[in-house]
Amino acid sequence: MESQISVVAEGHGFPECPRWHNGEIWFTLSRQIMIASLDGQMRVFGELEGPLVLGLAFLEDGSILSGSALQRRIYRLFPDGHRDLFADLSDEVADITNECVLGPDGSVYVGSVGFNLLQGESPKPTRLVRIAPDGSISRVGPEMTMPNGMVWSKDGRTLYVAESIGAKITALSVKDDGDLVLDRVVADLSGSDAHHPDGLAVDTDGSLFYADPELPGGVIVHIDGSGREIERYMVGLPYATSCALGGDDGRTLFVTASEAMASPGEDQTQRAAIVSVPLTRSTASTGRR
Repeated sequence: MESQISVVAEGHGFPECPRWHNGEIWFTLSRQIMIASLDGQMRVFGELEGPLVLGLAFLEDGSILSGSALQRRIYRLFPDGHRDLFADLSDEVADITNECVLGPDGSVYVGSVGFNLLQGESPKPTRLVRIAPDGSISRVGPEMTMPNGMVWSKDGRTLYVAESIGAKITALSVKDDGDLVLDRVVADLSGSDAHHPDGLAVDTDGSLFYADPELPGGVIVHIDGSGREIERYMVGLPYATSCALGGDDGRTLFVTASEAMASPGEDQTQRAAIVSVPLTRSTASTGRR
């Protein structure tokens, strides 16, 4: 789909995990947590051990949670610049931590690759990690193959998970005790060329947007609540990794994209950008398969 695409901010690194928060777009960029305003200004909120930082969750006191992926540790970063270790997952996760999100009861849910991607190990299923409000750590939910992007439904009752190697988007329901159970498979993407879902965004109508970094051209796919493809957006840079809805009216899609995909074990030097795509009309009623 042709849209009025514009670059909000650009630099070098590997951008991921965008969030619209307090009128600005937040994201991770290699080892840094960045904030970009809509006038193109970009600043650093904090930095963790690199080379790859993933996940952003906002707490009520203004601090945030983010993870040092290769070290498998989640940190709490404060506006004054200091940070505390929030949870060490190195005994629970043997490979690489991925996205982290804050649940409705204060639990933090963390994904992981599930196998040694850097050494070429064959994919195998894994489960999400839950960090309970009391700090206890457990595995929750069904087995999934490389749970990657995660986003909550607008009512906070459903957690959508992109299984990148599993080629599906899964909906999980949260129980009163913080455990997660399989609700349904929203989209089985095994028969689509866009079968490597990464970062997710959810709209108010229950439709989903997902990035597929394996498709050249920077592709974001829009699907309805039953998994039917509605539309695609091309954002210019070759590889789109994630997306978030934001803007004053919630109708702008912000996309993290880069000119090259990089290994998590290497320094990231490629051009990267936050791209905005205004959604000027509802596409939920249009059809595309």
